[in-house]
Amino acid sequence: VIAYITLREYSKRKEHASSNQGLSPKKHASHHISHTNLCAQIDRYAYMNALAKVSPTTKIFFALSMLVISVLSPLPEIPILIFLVITALIVFYAEIPSRFYFNLLFYPLLLVAISCVFIALFFGFGDPIVQVPFPWFTWSIYGNGITMAYSAFFRVLGAISAQYFLV
Repeated sequence: VIAYITLREYSKRKEHASSNQGLSPKKHASHHISHTNLCAQIDRYAYMNALAKVSPTTKIFFALSMLVISVLSPLPEIPILIFLVITALIVFYAEIPSRFYFNLLFYPLLLVAISCVFIALFFGFGDPIVQVPFPWFTWSIYGNGITMAYSAFFRVLGAISAQYFLV
């Protein structure tokens, strides 16, 4: 099924490209070019940074251990510390431009932040902080739901930075 869909989309793109030969390449494939450019930038930084000569085994072990520690940590301070250390390693030691690194972090963290807002507003138990009555139900916001969202956000922040270190 996946192969069929892929081949069908490929043939549609090929037909569309042949029918739009009069268009400028920038108008036709701007998304593809920008995606390719991002991949090329990531590859360039991966192969030409100050950590490129460090053993891959060491980098994999470090990144995976930071990932596991971040995800399993009971306190949000530990993933924050992991994020700060890995960010310092990436930006200062590996000499990856900070603007590029933080641009890579933007979209994943935006999705995580939106998810954490839903966790804070709709999950939890115990004594509610706020209750909003509706005719068909009462919406309650719990303190531990907010704590759960806060902790989840920073766990994911530490985990994403560990994955970017591996990349």
